[in-house]
Amino acid sequence: MTILVLLGVMASNSHLWAQNTGNIPVPIFTNASVRAEITYVSGTGLYTYNYSITNPATNTGEIWSIDIDIRQPSYGQALSSDDLTIPHGFITDSFDESISDFKGLNITTMVPVGITVPSGWGGDLGVRGVAGFSSNNDSPNILPGETKGGFQLISRGLPAIRNIEIQPWWIMAVNEEATDEDANIGRATIKSLKYTTKTIGPTTPPRDFNARDFLDIIKGYIDESVTLGWIIDSTLAASLKTNLDSARSLIETDDTSSAKVSLGEMMDLINNATSSQLTSEARGLLFYNIKYTKDALPGRSGQD
Repeated sequence: MTILVLLGVMASNSHLWAQNTGNIPVPIFTNASVRAEITYVSGTGLYTYNYSITNPATNTGEIWSIDIDIRQPSYGQALSSDDLTIPHGFITDSFDESISDFKGLNITTMVPVGITVPSGWGGDLGVRGVAGFSSNNDSPNILPGETKGGFQLISRGLPAIRNIEIQPWWIMAVNEEATDEDANIGRATIKSLKYTTKTIGPTTPPRDFNARDFLDIIKGYIDESVTLGWIIDSTLAASLKTNLDSARSLIETDDTSSAKVSLGEMMDLINNATSSQLTSEARGLLFYNIKYTKDALPGRSGQD
């Protein structure tokens, strides 16, 4: 029997294993869900992105690999990678050590992150600019009908809307010598099984901060959050946009102190919103980007 282990098409620099188990049926894997929350510690400047992954009971495939886009935008400022570590099984490397494994990549290619994993899982970086989680050989994957948490990215990067790729475990096994056609079928099948959706993950703030341009970014986040179903209450979305437009007008007249008040009101709207109005993704995404803008503006406000 020949087993095709297609490492080149996997989503992260993780290890794929195979056993001589005969032809392996292609699993059903049509959906998965992600819940993300953010916490922030002002003393360290570190954001922690907490992820829970749900494998619906309607799937038959077991989730073994999760990758989140952390490519750094060309306009992004350099962020420190101090104290950011990544566990590779029994070995833990710094972010700098992990990224140096890839020829041609450096700290300006990806947003510096640390990774925390649940028991039996490992973390890694991928040459495509992803931070990955993968289950180890003798550890359980995320089974159909199961939710697993404990996946974390730690970074000084601000939250942004990012792609996340979720992969079920599958290898191609054939009973005869593998052909090029077998390899092509295997690659295509693995690619077709990959489920891609949106979540929040770190990005780098712009090197040259311009408040009006950054408010445009936040406005885009509001619009996309509505589209993604992260902002459920249309009245809340309209109120956030009204305050944002007010802050922009005040900045254009150099009244940054009043603009900070308007941004603070946006933060209050987000803090006071219920889970039926917006999800944890929208809450973290908008609150911390608005806070970053407010803190970057000169002047004082009633909340300073």
